[in-house]
Order: sequence, then structure tokens, then C-alpha cells
Amino acid sequence: MVISLKLVPCRPCITLVGLDKDKRFPEFFQRIKNALIYSNLWVSIALAALTVTITVLHDRLITTSAIFSFCMAFAGYNYIYLSVYFITPNKITNQRKQWMDRHKTLLVLGCLISSLTALFVLTSSNNIHYWFFVVFLILSSFYIVPVKKNLGLRFIPTAKIFVISSAWVLLIMSSLPHIDRDQWLIIALFSYLLAITIPFDIRDINTDPARLKTIPQIIGVKNSIYLAQCLNIIALLILSIRFYQPSILIANLIYGVLATTAFNKLRHQSSKTYINFHIEGLPILWCLLILVVSLF
Repeated sequence: MVISLKLVPCRPCITLVGLDKDKRFPEFFQRIKNALIYSNLWVSIALAALTVTITVLHDRLITTSAIFSFCMAFAGYNYIYLSVYFITPNKITNQRKQWMDRHKTLLVLGCLISSLTALFVLTSSNNIHYWFFVVFLILSSFYIVPVKKNLGLRFIPTAKIFVISSAWVLLIMSSLPHIDRDQWLIIALFSYLLAITIPFDIRDINTDPARLKTIPQIIGVKNSIYLAQCLNIIALLILSIRFYQPSILIANLIYGVLATTAFNKLRHQSSKTYINFHIEGLPILWCLLILVVSLF
């Protein structure tokens, strides 16, 4: 009789010798990514980064504007998600809901702190354009009305993407001094925000009701990707001409190539994680490039 022995190393031994790294580290990074997305920190950082980019283009890095944008974005997005979470939790994806179940107290506290910080900046800064800010508040407050029915600007056919882009433009412009009449900047900013918002309608194309008539539902996913790429290029061209400097032109060129590639990947990679993290993080990439070239 032949006895066959199979040696199976214990899990602690595997971990010690590093054989389990591939399993541990991806999971660790995925948790960080989920935390950034589900807490709305990532989108808030993206909006703050876009504000920094605009101020740097104006040769005036205004940190209070970035802080204001971050706080309002964090408070606003969490207000929307928390309203849905407490009133109609079935409308939130299971993974996000499970994360919010564990961290809802922290989210409420963070939302409160962000609101108070934004209020402090609002009352102490001379840079706030109040008309822009008031219209932003109206759009944000009525984007989703916290009731059990589908009520709010988000549910008006074709309106969702334009409401989001307009609200972001208004928030950024409300905290920047002396540029309220810069029409080319507003056009470029609106085009840019439309470009990075279209992929979210691509993400939701299978869950959005047909009556919403989102851009991907009307013209298809392929044409929506082309539209996002064109809008992004138009925004970069306007800004490159409006704020012409060789270093800015180089940064915009590099970013344009990378963003076009990222949009193109939507043909094969339209998962929520890719769009929620990589596409939403494009303003952060652009900001870093602008900051690096501005040092030279």
C-alpha cells in the first residue's frame, strides 16, 4: 500500500513568507477605493481639484475656494445619499448600502462639519458671488426631493446631466473672485463637466428608466463616448487659448491624451468602479499636471 502525503502550509506561514500578498493588497486597496467613493470624498476632492486648476490658470491659487468647493460638494452629495438611505434605502445599491450601514454616523458627522466649515467660509470671505451660490443651492436642493416618490430635477427627461454640470459650474464660479463675466471660462467649464458626467449616464444605461431619455439612451453608448471626448477637447482648446502659456498648453495636451484614452476604455470597461473612480478622478489628474507645470 502506498501512502500519499500532501503538505499544506498553514495560512500564517503563507502570510509570513509573502505568498498571500496578491490576495491581501488588492482587497486592501479595494476597501480604500470603496471608502473614497461611498463616502463621497472622491467626488469632493475632484471638485476641489477642478477649482484649484481654474485658480492656477488665473495665476491665483485661492485655497479658500478649493476648501469651499470641497465642503459644499461633500455636504451636498452626502445629503442626497443620506436622504435616499433613510427614506428609500432600496434605491441604493447593496454594496453602497452595506457600507453606509457601518458608517452612517460618521457620514452624518462629516456632513455637519463640512456644512459648518462652508458656512464659515461663506460668511468670512469676500470672494463669494452670492447669486451663483443661491442658484447652486436651488439646483442641489431640488435635484432629489427627499420623499418616497421619484421627485426632483433628476427625474426630468434629459435634465440630469445638465443639472449636475450646471450646479458644479455655479459652485466653482461662486467662490472665485472677479471672473463672473468670463463667459469663455464658463463655456469651457460647462463643456468639461458635461464630458466627465456623460460616462455616469453610460454607467446607468441599464438601470435608468427609458422615460429619462439620457444621452446614451438617445444616441447610444458609442456616440456618447465620442461626444464626451469632443466636449473635453473643446474645453481644453478654449482654456489653452484663453490662458495661453507654453507650460499650460503642454499640461493640457498631456491631460487631453490621457482623458481621451480613459473615455475610449468605456467601450469595454463601463463598470461602476471604473467610472466612479477613474473617470471621476480625471479632474484630480488634470490638477496635478497643471500644478507640476506651474512650478517651471
